[in-house]
Amino acid sequence: MNLNKIKKISYYPIAFLIPFIIVTLVFVNLHLTPFGNQNLLISDTGTQYLSFLTYLRNELVSGHFSFYSFSLSLGDNIFPLMAYYLLSPFNLLLVFFSANQITTAIDVIILLKISTIGLTMSYFLKKVYQPKLSNLIFSTAFAMSGFVALYFYDLMWLDALIMLPLVTLGIRRLFYEGRSKLYVFSLLITIVTNYYLGYMTCLFSVCYFLYLCLLEKKFQGRKIGKYLLSSVLSGLMSAVILIPTLLGMMQTSKQQLKLASFLPTPTFGISVFNQLGVAGSDYTQRISHNPSFYATGLVAILVLLFFFNRNISRQQKKSTGLLLLVLFLSLFVRTFNTIWHMFQQPAGFPFRNVYFFAFIAIIAAYEAFQQKNFYSQIFLATILVLAMVTIGYFFAIRDGQYVSVKFLPISLGFIAVSGLLLAFYQRSNFIKAALVIMVCLELLVNFNFGLTGAKFGDQLSYQKNYRIEKKWFQKIQKSDSSFYRIDNEKSLINGAFDIKYNNYNDALLFNSRGVSLYSSTLNDQTRQMLSKLGYYSLNSRRISALGETKLTDALLSVKYRLHMSKHDYDLFEHKALSLGIVADQSLLKVTLGNNALQNQERIWQSLTDKVQGYFVTPAVQSKTTKSLTIKPQKTGQLYLLKPKGLKSLSVNNKKIDSSSVGTGDVINLGKFQQNQTLTINSSKQIPIKKLATLDENTFDKSVTKLQQHKMNLYKISASHILGTVDISKSNQGVFLSIPFDKGWQVHVDGKKVPLQRAVGNLSYLKLSKGFHQIELQYQVPGLKIGAIVSFLAVVIYLGIIERKKFLS
Repeated sequence: MNLNKIKKISYYPIAFLIPFIIVTLVFVNLHLTPFGNQNLLISDTGTQYLSFLTYLRNELVSGHFSFYSFSLSLGDNIFPLMAYYLLSPFNLLLVFFSANQITTAIDVIILLKISTIGLTMSYFLKKVYQPKLSNLIFSTAFAMSGFVALYFYDLMWLDALIMLPLVTLGIRRLFYEGRSKLYVFSLLITIVTNYYLGYMTCLFSVCYFLYLCLLEKKFQGRKIGKYLLSSVLSGLMSAVILIPTLLGMMQTSKQQLKLASFLPTPTFGISVFNQLGVAGSDYTQRISHNPSFYATGLVAILVLLFFFNRNISRQQKKSTGLLLLVLFLSLFVRTFNTIWHMFQQPAGFPFRNVYFFAFIAIIAAYEAFQQKNFYSQIFLATILVLAMVTIGYFFAIRDGQYVSVKFLPISLGFIAVSGLLLAFYQRSNFIKAALVIMVCLELLVNFNFGLTGAKFGDQLSYQKNYRIEKKWFQKIQKSDSSFYRIDNEKSLINGAFDIKYNNYNDALLFNSRGVSLYSSTLNDQTRQMLSKLGYYSLNSRRISALGETKLTDALLSVKYRLHMSKHDYDLFEHKALSLGIVADQSLLKVTLGNNALQNQERIWQSLTDKVQGYFVTPAVQSKTTKSLTIKPQKTGQLYLLKPKGLKSLSVNNKKIDSSSVGTGDVINLGKFQQNQTLTINSSKQIPIKKLATLDENTFDKSVTKLQQHKMNLYKISASHILGTVDISKSNQGVFLSIPFDKGWQVHVDGKKVPLQRAVGNLSYLKLSKGFHQIELQYQVPGLKIGAIVSFLAVVIYLGIIERKKFLS
C-alpha cells in the first residue's frame, strides 16, 4: 500500500480524519455538544477550565488583556494560570464562540487536538520510516491511546502529545544530520504551551538522546555538545514564560516538598496488566488508578514480537528495552515518579507521564510490524498478552480495586482477533482492511467506555442560564463604578451541572470580582489568610466564600451577594469598606491565630483604633452534652466556630446546614435580638467560647466612620489604580484589601514607595500627614528579565546558525 500507488488519497488528511471520525462518533453516541445536548461539565473541565477559557475568551474579544486579575480570589498575578492552562494556540478558536457556548468550543478544541496528534505522529512515522498507509494504524493508536482516553478533558495537556513526535523527530535530525531547528523550536513550543508537560518532555528528550547514542554506539562529545547546547538554548528561549511562572508558582503550595513523595516505594502492582485491555480504567477512577499503558491489543502483541524477532538486531532490542525500562521505572518507583511530576505527587490524574512509554511502545510495535518473518511467533505473543490481561484483572479483583469485569472478555476478544488478523495480514487486502477496522473499533470502544460514570452537563440549560446570570452581573457593573466584590454562591448555572458545582471560579466566568478560587495556581498565603478569617478551604487548591461574616464582607469590600434560582433573583447589598481605607500603622502588627472570630476582632479594633469588643459572647442559660440554651447579649448575627466532628446542628429546631463547611470555619446561625432565648442542638457539645454575636449597631457605625476616611479612586483597572487620600494624623497610612504582591509598583506624589504586608497577606502603605496622590501599577515579577533572556537566546541561536558554527 505504497503511497505512490494510491491516487486521489492524501496521507496527512487521512491521518487527521481517522481520529477525528472516531472521536466524533463517540461524541455523537454520548450526545455531546455540538452533536447533542450534553456537555463536558465534568471534573476539572466544569469546575476550572470552563471558567478559565471563558475568561480568556472575554479578554481576547475585549482586547483589554491584563496580567493581573481581581477575579482570582481577592486578586493575583494571572501569569502562572495563563502559562499552565491558556497558552495553546487552539484557544484562539474561542473568539468564534459566544461566552455561553464555550462548552461547545471545548469539545471542538478537544476534537481538533486529538486529530492533530494523529497528524504529527503520522508525520514522524513517514519521515523516520516509509510513507505507507499502514502507518496510520499506529498514528491513530497514539492519538487515541490510554492517556488520551482517560485525560482528554484535561485539554491543556494534549498539546504536549501533538508536539512529542516532532520533538522526537527533531532529536533524530540533530543526532543523525546535525540539524537542530526542528528540535529547538518544537521543544520551545512544547514548553510554552504547557510548561508542566514541557518539563516532562525535557526529561524524555534526555532519555531518547541517550537511547540513540546507545543504539548507534556513538557517545561522541561533538554530538552530545550539539544536543546540550540546542536543549539549553531552547529552554532559555522559553524564559519569558518560565521565569515569571516559576516566581508565581513559588507563591502557591507547590513550593512545599513532602519527603514521603520521594521514598523508593512501588506505585502499583501486577494488576497493572489489565491496562493493556480496553477500559482498564474509566472516569470514576480518574483520581487514582494504574498507569494506562493501553495502545490497542495489536500494539501489545507487536511489542512482544519486537523482542522475539531475530531479524531485529540485538543492539536495537537492547537499546529499546532499556529505554522502555527507564520510562517504566519513572512510573513504578515513587522517587522517579515524583521527579517526573515536577517534584510533586499529582493530586488526582496520576501517572501523567505514561504517554511517553506508550509512544516508544508504539514505535517498537511499528518496527516489528515492518518485519516479514514474525508470523510463526504471533500465536505465542497473542497468548502472552491474553494471559497478562487476565492476570491483571485477577489481581485487581483480589486487591479490591474497582474494575469492570465485563470488559475482560471484550479485551480478550479484541486481542485474539487482532492476533488472528495479524497472522494472515499479508494474505489479502480484505484482511488488511479488517485489521484497520478492528483497531479503529477497539479504540472507539476504549474511548467511549473511558467516560463510564461521567455525569455530563445540560448544554441548553447552561446557555440559557449563563446568559441570564451574565445580565445581572452587567447590571451591577453599570450601576456601580466603585470597587466592590460579589459573592455568588447560589447560581442559576448550577442547574446545568449533573454534579455538585461550588461556584469557586464564577468571578472568572462572569468577569467580576469575588473571594473564592479553585486553581493549582492559588496564592497560598492568600488562601491561608482567608482560612484564618473563617473561610472554607478544602485543600491547598481551593478557597471558598463560605464562612464569611458581615465583618469580613466589609473588610474585603464584598458589597453584593447574588442569590439566583429558577424563580427568584435576589441581590443583597451590604455595608462594605472601599478598596483603600486610612488606618493606623498598628495594623501592621496584627497577627492571625487559629481563632477566626478573634482574628477578625483584632483587625477591626486596629482599624477603628478602639479596644471595645465587636464580637460578644452570649450568656449561657443551660447546657447538656448535645444541647445549649443561650441569650445573645447584643442584636446581630450569631456566629459559630465549627467544632471538629460536628455532623448535625439546629437552632430553635431549625436545621443549619454545616455539611460543606470544614473544621474551624465560621457558620452563620442567623440574626437574633438581644436577650432572645435560643436553643442549639448538635451532634456534639458546643463550647460557649465558640459562639459570638456581632454587635450590629456598633459595627455599622464603625463602617460608616471608616468610610469617611477612604482613598478616593478615580481610575480602577486590573493592573492600574489611581487615587487620592488625605492623612490627618501621623503614624497612619492606607490599608488596601489587595493581596500583598511584589509586582505592585507604588508611587506616592510621583515617588516610588514600598508596599507592606498586613493582616496575613493584604497590603498597607505608610504615608506622612497631608494630601497624597497614589498610583499602583502591576508588573509581573520576572517578566522583564525573562523577556531579556529569551531575546538573547534567540539572538545567540540565530547567530550560530548564520555563521554555520557548531549547529546548523
